[in-house]
Amino acid sequence: MTDSQFVWGGAADIPVVGDWTGTGTTKIGVYGIATGTWYLDKNGNGQWDGSTTDGLIVWGGVSGDVPVVGQWTGGSTTKIGVFRNGTWYLDKNGNGAWDGPATDGFIIWGGVPGDVPLVGDWNASGTTKIGVYRNDGTWYLDTNGNGVWDTCRTDDCIPWGGVPGDVPAVGKW
Repeated sequence: MTDSQFVWGGAADIPVVGDWTGTGTTKIGVYGIATGTWYLDKNGNGQWDGSTTDGLIVWGGVSGDVPVVGQWTGGSTTKIGVFRNGTWYLDKNGNGAWDGPATDGFIIWGGVPGDVPLVGDWNASGTTKIGVYRNDGTWYLDTNGNGVWDTCRTDDCIPWGGVPGDVPAVGKW
């Protein structure tokens, strides 16, 4: 395994990573917060080859949008979304367009000022689910993946952290 260094995106862009093509390899990308534009290195060569080779998607772009990525419907391809003031907009069908809540994901979850959006496969089902980390140190995770808060007995409320400056991190530990 070798180290890699890439120049991709601008100073204000937010880095994102995912398996954009379902090949089993994670690739880079950025979300341009000023325009809501996603630039995804679909071929994995670490350089922008234009929108026909790589992914150029306009999705989001409202002030305060936070980019999120996941396998919203399972499978091997990572799809995009944004968290906006407690509302999640998820491109469930992966076409890079908002097709409305009946086709794509529209979930109200979180929304307390300072909530940090989280994504992960909380129950090892193969599907990415949502959650938020609240600045009091509590993690609220949609463990069953139904997009509805079902109380701490069904979904998870985990007190972990809460020290000023804590930054949540998720992974398959």
